[in-house]
Amino acid sequence: MSDNLKDHRKEVLTHLTYIKERVDYNAKHLDKINGRLRAAENKISFLQGFGSIVTFILISFSSVLAYFLKE
Repeated sequence: MSDNLKDHRKEVLTHLTYIKERVDYNAKHLDKINGRLRAAENKISFLQGFGSIVTFILISFSSVLAYFLKE
């Protein structure tokens, strides 16, 4: 092989190695972001469930109170 071809291959391999490192870094970073997002979504779901229960209790209490005040 000519020296020019060897230099070109070496340069291409260097660039491919750099690209692979960046892709691996981005994949790890994306996993971390997804984990944080999943945790935030779980907290939001908990708050929505809690709010639903509180709303149901308040509506039930209001209905019972309105029934007794009506009589």
